[in-house]
Amino acid sequence: MSDERCKKELWPGWHTYQCENKAKRDGWCGIHHPDAVAKRRAKSDAKYKAQREDFVATQAVAARDRERLAHYPKLVESLRPLAEQDCESWGCDIANESHLCPPTGARTVLTEAAAIEKRKGGRDG
Repeated sequence: MSDERCKKELWPGWHTYQCENKAKRDGWCGIHHPDAVAKRRAKSDAKYKAQREDFVATQAVAARDRERLAHYPKLVESLRPLAEQDCESWGCDIANESHLCPPTGARTVLTEAAAIEKRKGGRDG
């Protein structure tokens, strides 16, 4: 090994060779010096850790949303009789898809119930 070049031995595949960069400190170049390698690795590890924490948080939110959505059809079905009663008390035409109920949310519940029923029919049929 040459004393003027970096003492890092590189192995690209078939054979090893000495790094061709000039040695700057302790016989190492700026790329292969252990302090520089440790600094880059720490930066990379911090970036990966932040990405991993973000991924775990996103997965936790998704799991919570899936759990909430699992109960959604039951909730809509339990509200359906109340929504129908509310529409009837206002004199709405429940069969008419384009009608607008007063701002009670009854139309939304009935629309969601119909959509859930349609999805169930699509899976089974």
